[in-house]
Amino acid sequence: MKKKDSRVFDYNIEMEFAFATVLGESVYNNAGLYDDPKYVKKDFLRWINSIEKRIIELTEYDERLLLLTTIHLDRIKENLKKISTEYVEWEIISDMIALISNLLGYDFLGEINHHAFFYQDKFQMEHTEREMSGRRVMEDWKWGDQNLQNYQVDIVMSLKEKGLTQFQISRIMNISQYKVKKLLKANTNVDETSSDTQ
Repeated sequence: MKKKDSRVFDYNIEMEFAFATVLGESVYNNAGLYDDPKYVKKDFLRWINSIEKRIIELTEYDERLLLLTTIHLDRIKENLKKISTEYVEWEIISDMIALISNLLGYDFLGEINHHAFFYQDKFQMEHTEREMSGRRVMEDWKWGDQNLQNYQVDIVMSLKEKGLTQFQISRIMNISQYKVKKLLKANTNVDETSSDTQ
C-alpha cells in the first residue's frame, strides 16, 4: 500500500478564531503555530474537551441526544490523535456536521425533533450588552446608583413598620445587618433634611 504524503499545514486565522470562541485569549496569536500539526492537535483537543463538558451539561436530560453527541465527540477525538500521520479531514468534518446537526435538533427524520434553548442570566446579559455597545448598561448602572438606595430605604422602612427586626430584614433582603442600619440611618437623614426645608 502506498504511503500517504506528509501533512501540509499553514497559517490559519480562521482556526484561531474558531478555537478562541471557546478557549478565549489562550489561543490568541496561535494562527502561525498551526503550520505544525502538533499545535493543531493540541488546541483542537482542548477545544473538544471544553465542548464535551458543555454538551454533557446541555444534554444530560435527553439520553438519546447525549448518546449521539458522545459518539461523535469520541470519534472526533480518535481522529484528532491521528492528525499528523493520516488524512482524516473528512472523518472529522463528517462528525462535526453530525454533532452540529444533533445539537440543533435534527435526528435522522429530515426535520427538527428537539428544540435548542439558549438563555442568559442577568450577569451574562449585562456583560453582552457592555461588550456590544457599552452604552445601555452604563445608563442602567447610573440609574442604579441614583435610585437603588432610595428603593432599598423604602423597603427597609416598610418592613420595619411591620415590626420586623434588623436581622429579619437583612435575611429577607439578602444584605448585612450593617447595611440595614445604614439604610435606616439614611432614612433618618432624609427625614431630617425634608423637615429642615419646610
